[in-house]
This record gives sequence, C-alpha cells and structure tokens, in this order.
Amino acid sequence: MKRLAIGLTLLAIALSSLVLIIPTFAANTHVQHTVTAHPKSIFALEHQVGKPGTQTAAAALTLSCGPNAVKGNLLINITEIVVNDADSGQAGNYWALDAFSRTIKVWNLGSDSYCAVVNYTGTFAAQAGQQSPGTTATTGGMLTGDEVGTFKGGYVAQITGPLNVTDPINWPLVGKVNQGGAVDYQCVINPDGTLQQPPCPGSVSWTTKYFDTGNANFTFNENPWGWTYVGHDKSTALDPGTADGVWHNFSTGNSGDILDVD
Repeated sequence: MKRLAIGLTLLAIALSSLVLIIPTFAANTHVQHTVTAHPKSIFALEHQVGKPGTQTAAAALTLSCGPNAVKGNLLINITEIVVNDADSGQAGNYWALDAFSRTIKVWNLGSDSYCAVVNYTGTFAAQAGQQSPGTTATTGGMLTGDEVGTFKGGYVAQITGPLNVTDPINWPLVGKVNQGGAVDYQCVINPDGTLQQPPCPGSVSWTTKYFDTGNANFTFNENPWGWTYVGHDKSTALDPGTADGVWHNFSTGNSGDILDVD
C-alpha cells in the first residue's frame, strides 16, 4: 500500500506539471508563429535581386503613387546619404559596396495608409572575386575589382500602420537625415559573398524612424522597384564613353551584366 501511495503521489505531480507545461508550450508556439509570419525587413526588401534571365525595358519603370498623392498630402520629404551599403546579385551573393543619395517622399492616403516613392542616385565599387550581378557566363562571370560605376533607380511602397516619429532631430519630416551627415551601413562582404556578422551593423530601416513597425497592423509592400547600373573600369574615371557593361535590375526582370572587359 505504501508503494501504491507513493506511485499515485508521483503520478499526480507529473500530471500537474504537464498541465503547466502544455499552455506554456502552446504560448511559445503562438509567439514563434507570429514572428515567422512578420514580413521581411526593409533591408531585405531593398536588396532584392529580381528574376534572372528575363529581358526588361529600363524605360518601363514608373515610380509614382498615382493621383491620390497630391501636394497637400505630402507628409515626409527627406534626403539621406548612405555609404558602405552591400549590393546583391542574381546568384544570391553580395558583389559591391554602394554609396548613394536617396530621396524619400511619403504621402498620406488616409487613416494609417501611406505611399512612399524612394529614388536613388549613387556609385558602386565591385569586390574582386565575386560573381557578377548578372551572372554572365563569359569569363566565368567573375569580377576583378576594377569595375566601378554609377546607378540610379528606386521603388514605390504601400505602407499601413500608425505614424510614430521617433527622432525628429536626425530624421525630420522635411530636410536632411543626420543633419546632412552620411549614414554608414558598415557592410563587409566576405570572400564567399556573404555578409560579415552582424550584417551591416550601421544600417537603418527608415520606416522605423517614422512608423510603429512593431505594430501587428504594420505592412510594407514594395512594388515596383528597379535600378540601372553602368559599369566602368577604374582607369576611365567614370568616363561615359567607356562603359564596361550595363545591368538592369528590376522587379519585372533583369538584363545585362557588369564585367571588366580589359
């Protein structure tokens, strides 16, 4: 009887522990599901690589929020300078470091509804030994590190969520980010084309400065997007008459490549 009593006591303890564990496990499972379901980071969205092997017309990209974006609804109008941003190619590797100026304009379209147009103008410096962005088959598609050049483009984004201006001194609604100083992304590209960890520790998702991105209702849908890159050899000092190659990187498809032709 004593052994039976001890056994029943142990069974009761085990069952009571199970009652406590099951709700905790279920709660953790729910949290994990919520995190997994959250959309990609803005950094990831701004480093998409498009559809390989598809020809596209550079003139086809139109960056506009449409007729609802009227002057009176322009909420954010800023200019940001970025240096040491990593650029990605079709092969999935990072192949260049970028420096650019971008304008970010955001229109209020209604309650917690916004549209953004982001335009880029900048330069790139290819990293030796990396796969070229268009993965051209000739010469193995490997970059020598002599490829430099210019690029321009941008994207349109539909945003929903509550406005939350967190740093009006350095990220004003109108004016220059960091009071005109550059934002250094501090990206370092490893020899295998991945990013050194932590990836780009100085990168800033601009939406976090103006919206409550942690809100369950926050969404950021980027479409269309696209950039055109014009490559040159370092020795030509970006002479427009000496282009090594042109790469069109668009949400509708990619074409071309950038390789040193010396």
